[in-house]
Amino acid sequence: MAREVSLRAEVAARCPVAARFDEHLEELEGGEKQVARAWREVRSEVVTDEARVAAHRAKLDAEVRTYRLAEIRREQALTQVEVSDHGDRQPVVE
Repeated sequence: MAREVSLRAEVAARCPVAARFDEHLEELEGGEKQVARAWREVRSEVVTDEARVAAHRAKLDAEVRTYRLAEIRREQALTQVEVSDHGDRQPVVE
């Protein structure tokens, strides 16, 4: 039990969201009945900077696209150079 408490404290110190989750967990363990809430409600309490969220989402989307393209390239046993030499380039839009 002592190890569990110290682990919770360590996680809470490193991650503020985890600290709020831990507080919520304590409320549940205390016997208070919690009503399910919509994600929009929860998100509005947690997210404070929409621009930062959008930036992270764009970065994640780019990483996913990159990973998927690499998977396709590996499945077709092609190198990046071979893919670029195919000549199937999209026209540049100005």
